[in-house]
Amino acid sequence: MLAGVAGGIARYLNADVTLVRVINAALVLFTGAGVALYVAAWLLIPGDGEDQLRQQLNEITGGHPASSGAV
Repeated sequence: MLAGVAGGIARYLNADVTLVRVINAALVLFTGAGVALYVAAWLLIPGDGEDQLRQQLNEITGGHPASSGAV
């Protein structure tokens, strides 16, 4: 619910989002790994539409990062 990680994983696995949340809660309670995995997924999994936005930005800038104006 916080960053949509469980929803994204559930959609990718074609599973119920509640099941993914329950598994994550169990990992948090029993091993503590659930928090680290959630944060890692939040940072590494692109959000909905980010790939399209990145492609559009590359087209606009010609594939080069935007210039910062510094010389």
